[in-house]
Amino acid sequence: MFINKNKSVKEFENLIKLNYTATKIYLYFSIKTASEGYDPYENNLTTTNLNPKTIKAYVRHLTAEQVLYKGYGTEHTGAVEIICEEKYLDWFETVSKIVINDNEYKVLSTGNAEGSSTTPKTGLTLIRPFNMGKVVLARA
Repeated sequence: MFINKNKSVKEFENLIKLNYTATKIYLYFSIKTASEGYDPYENNLTTTNLNPKTIKAYVRHLTAEQVLYKGYGTEHTGAVEIICEEKYLDWFETVSKIVINDNEYKVLSTGNAEGSSTTPKTGLTLIRPFNMGKVVLARA
């Protein structure tokens, strides 16, 4: 029996959403507001976090060897991989703070000096066969 890779597999999606395999992830988005004395040359905007949006996803902790082997850099010792639905990948591009089990994370971006490549947000990938996404997060 062949599986159509372009369709989602309901059993796999249900396994991700079960309580004993899924972890609650809190995504905090933010807005920037200008005060009365705003100066565009100083760029002194105030950032305010909004209420969190909660998703359920499968979280896997990465060891230091896995982080180094996959090329994410040597400084990301508390990295995790998340497997979630495809529709949440856009949220991870604009999120300002991610909280998992009272630990704060950020989406892995290796465009800085400690990373290994120059493309930003390299932690976001799409797993095509099941219409799921993989996100790599680093400790903030």
